[in-house]
Amino acid sequence: MLGPLMAATEAEWVFFDVGMVLLIDEEYSLAMYAAILSASAGGTCAANPRAMMDRREHLVLTEHDTAPWERLGAEILDPENWGRTKGDVQRRFSESWDDFNVPAPQYTSALRSLATKYKLAMASNQPAGAHAGMTRFGICRYFDVLGISAEMGIGKPDRRFFEALLDKAGIAPQQAIMVGDRIDTDIAPAQALGLCTVQVKHEPKAWWFHQDSELTDLYLESLGVAPSRGCGIANLIFPQYRGQ
Repeated sequence: MLGPLMAATEAEWVFFDVGMVLLIDEEYSLAMYAAILSASAGGTCAANPRAMMDRREHLVLTEHDTAPWERLGAEILDPENWGRTKGDVQRRFSESWDDFNVPAPQYTSALRSLATKYKLAMASNQPAGAHAGMTRFGICRYFDVLGISAEMGIGKPDRRFFEALLDKAGIAPQQAIMVGDRIDTDIAPAQALGLCTVQVKHEPKAWWFHQDSELTDLYLESLGVAPSRGCGIANLIFPQYRGQ
């Protein structure tokens, strides 16, 4: 994936996002939708899974919403119920990080190959429990610099996050390539600093999720209509975002 691009740059380092690049973390989004459905069941009007996914697609495609469960939760549940429901999922995500992530195929061989030619830096927005989880998945050993937002006290798309990683690596922006899935948090801010970028887009597959259910099937179908978190065309450089 990166070979031709590397040859055309001064790159000495590759900065990697983690979610939806090395690991599939859509289980978190699915858990949010499932929690909203469960919480609504005790109310006067239970949410409909199909209608929820239709609304999700509208929010993503027409309003470019990168976290549509926020709107859905606020629309379906009262504020107190939504705050409690969202907090429960976020707490589970932080305490049981491994259960919300599935390794992408061939990520180990890809990192091993790149590590023989380039220095690797992690550049990821992750909670405190992610470091231990990524160590268990065997990811951390390939990286020379670990940029985890919870540990750095700052996250993407803040330019200071990228500047801190460049400083740790001791390089200029032109010497690094940022590999990520999101334009808003990975591609655009990295290009604004002068890094070359590669966008990754995994096609939705059933293996992304630990359990099969009606909601899982509907969400997988919905991802085929409206890609997750604003992802666009795969594996392209986006010069039009430079400087934004």
